[in-house]
Amino acid sequence: MYTPTPAEAAVCGAYPSGAFPDLSARTSTFYTPEPSARSSDFASLYDASSSVSGSARVTELGSLYEHGFTHSQPLQRREADRRKQKAVMAAAFDAFVPPSAEPSKMPPPPPGDVREHAEEEVSLDPRQVYSAARHGRHKEVEAALLAGFNPDYADSFGNRLFHVACQNGNKRICKLAIKYGGDMDAQNLKGNTGLHFLFAYGYADIAEYFIEKGAADTIVNESGKTAREGIR
Repeated sequence: MYTPTPAEAAVCGAYPSGAFPDLSARTSTFYTPEPSARSSDFASLYDASSSVSGSARVTELGSLYEHGFTHSQPLQRREADRRKQKAVMAAAFDAFVPPSAEPSKMPPPPPGDVREHAEEEVSLDPRQVYSAARHGRHKEVEAALLAGFNPDYADSFGNRLFHVACQNGNKRICKLAIKYGGDMDAQNLKGNTGLHFLFAYGYADIAEYFIEKGAADTIVNESGKTAREGIR
């Protein structure tokens, strides 16, 4: 005959109340520890593991800090790299400095007389030379004379370089004309000398200077007048 288990009997009502078999013997072999004991054991295990791991972490961080591995090291490394890059760029710039910035390293001038190169740009056109004399550009006049311009060249009115300089009262160019072979007593087509123009246009002091240098003040023009008497 089949005998139901206590659980089946409890569900199906096969056993009357209080007729369940004693389960203490079956369950007595399975000991369940008290909650206090389990919690104390777990706490001890947790404390031990946490203390070990925590001390290990502290030790590890301390060793890293002692060896200089801090968060500021990448910034210092980038700063050092930036300074190194600037130094390299400065050295490259110094290598390409133009010669004009270093006079001691400038290449020597090309062979040949500097005057020869200057003469290539000088015009011997009498119109340009006379224009320079009228406007007081003595450097251009002297450059033309050095290049071979004839100071006794006469224009269509018979005026020479000395006449043109006297008409404009430019003593320096007057002296250049005489220095390079000009005639102080030369007359133009109307018989006027340079002294006639100097006295006529109010440059008596320059006229007296050239008279002291030997210019004749007694030459008369076509009107029969000397330099001190005027042009007409």
